[in-house]
Amino acid sequence: MSGALRPPAPERPPRRVDCAGRSARDVLEAVLPECLEARSQGARALIRVDNLELLSDSVTRLLKAFDRLSADLGAEIRLADSSGFAGAFLEALSDRAHVSRARGGRA
Repeated sequence: MSGALRPPAPERPPRRVDCAGRSARDVLEAVLPECLEARSQGARALIRVDNLELLSDSVTRLLKAFDRLSADLGAEIRLADSSGFAGAFLEALSDRAHVSRARGGRA
């Protein structure tokens, strides 16, 4: 049944990552193991990123990395951000973005 549709991957409980005072690399190192584990189990990782405006590094670099990570590993990354950075990033990508704004969050 090569043409049969596969059911959506089960969603794991959300993992919250706080960006306050952290480098982009630190945040990615916190998120990557969760995404890889979910992928190995056939599940979908759900990552909620908070305090993006308090990142002590390039927000653009982190957002691009999240978008690639989401596309490559099937992780669902939701951005909670009151600064407007995430919104501007998502607007610029339009419908090509693989990350989204957190519902009920500050984004």
